[in-house]
Amino acid sequence: MLIFDGHLDLAMNALGYERDQRLTVEGIRNHEANAKDDGRETPTASLEEMRLGGVAGCVATVIARAKPVKPQRGATRRDLDYPTQEMAYAAAKGQLAYYEVLERQGTITIVRTADQLAAQWAQWEAGDDARPTIVIISMEGADPLVEPEDVHLWWQQGLRTLILAHTADSVYAYGTPQPHDVRLPIQGPLTEKGRRLLAELTTLSTPLDLTHLCDVSFFETIERYPGPVYTSHTNCRALVPGMRQLSDEQLRIVLDREGVIGIALCNPMLRPGTPETLGHNQVGLDAVAEHIDHVCQLAGDAMHTVIGSDLDGGFGREWVPREIDTIADLPRIGEALAKRGYPDADIKGVLHGNWLRFWKRVLPK
Repeated sequence: MLIFDGHLDLAMNALGYERDQRLTVEGIRNHEANAKDDGRETPTASLEEMRLGGVAGCVATVIARAKPVKPQRGATRRDLDYPTQEMAYAAAKGQLAYYEVLERQGTITIVRTADQLAAQWAQWEAGDDARPTIVIISMEGADPLVEPEDVHLWWQQGLRTLILAHTADSVYAYGTPQPHDVRLPIQGPLTEKGRRLLAELTTLSTPLDLTHLCDVSFFETIERYPGPVYTSHTNCRALVPGMRQLSDEQLRIVLDREGVIGIALCNPMLRPGTPETLGHNQVGLDAVAEHIDHVCQLAGDAMHTVIGSDLDGGFGREWVPREIDTIADLPRIGEALAKRGYPDADIKGVLHGNWLRFWKRVLPK
């Protein structure tokens, strides 16, 4: 069964970790086998591995943060943080350039319209051997927009969705708290530039990804933004406490606005516990099915739950469910749902159909 993955940091891994996304995961692992230990973990995703596993498309990010005062060591990743927005802009443009060259080579197609998405997906369903991987470009944290009006330039270059903030204080909003850094507040509101950015996004009717926002910024965004909203990779707080997940109240708000909820495959977001109890062999895909089912129960149907795996999103194989060795194993989520009694039509929706329906509705025609 074909898969659409709602969140992958492909360019970040290519430029930050020098991982050639055209290789299989085995090829990347072999390349890194003798690399100097720099804190990276075992990779699980690549474009070639996606092709092998029937992962026909994804939302792929550009990500760079402007952090004039960097969080304390251990609460940041050195490949993401820059002292100024101008530097973050340049880093993100480099990631966009990576996708552009892959598109010129025929490895991917950067989808900009709903009609283009439908045509490209039809190629995959027809089994076309020459089909490229479908990519929708997202910006994870809006810091690379030096000014809110810059979103129009990025839109012309293929950007189709974004997240306002990634972690802690940022230029536009307050993101996921950093509890290990006592210098930073737990959360905060949108900034004035954030409110201006929402006005610019409204003119484009941009699909806004609410992932990573702290509660205060989340609710202010919902109040101020009339356009389409969704979450690409945010699980259920009722099952795993913490602001990185969404409360049932927040989930219902997204559902009421016809958004979809992407479930991530990071073990600490799937089960409560400690690092000693959340390793690769200690969490299974039954936990993924549990989060999917929780959203389905809130929605009253299985039409609003999707997969946003976030594989290699700052963690590796060490922190994903035991049944997942590489991204090619994502179809096994369907097996976990079948064990819970979900019919084939609902499983197909979770694995790709719900994403396709959402993007066909919110992308320009």
